Amino acid sequence: MAPGGRCWRQGPAGPARGAQSHERPGLRLLGRHEQTLAEPLARHAAGAAYLELLAVAPAARGTGLAGALVDVVSEAAQRRRLTRVLLKTEQPENVALYHHLGFTDVGHVPAPPALTDSWLLVRPVGTDPTDPAGDDR
Repeated sequence: MAPGGRCWRQGPAGPARGAQSHERPGLRLLGRHEQTLAEPLARHAAGAAYLELLAVAPAARGTGLAGALVDVVSEAAQRRRLTRVLLKTEQPENVALYHHLGFTDVGHVPAPPALTDSWLLVRPVGTDPTDPAGDDR
């Protein structure tokens, strides 16, 4: 967080996601809702691969494909000597799936009206969370 309680993030501005900064080119000012996740994100981001998007076609849901995709990301992170996979979701129906895949909550922001809640989740690499023995791969 920058002095004055303002939080900046690299990337383009989008609708209702903060204004592009003229003070700091290439950065945008985070909205209050996003700032609440800034501290846990900063705490868990070092040594983490960030999973930007995970999508499975409706016809393939329940087949284990989401878990296989997360495993590929986890294995790639481990090869790069990263220690965890980090993701953010604004879809409450996906939180249970991520918990099943071995992610734990490290931040939750209840949203004000007209916005959605956000969850920040993290999973260590190198273990199979669906293996009851918890053996390393």
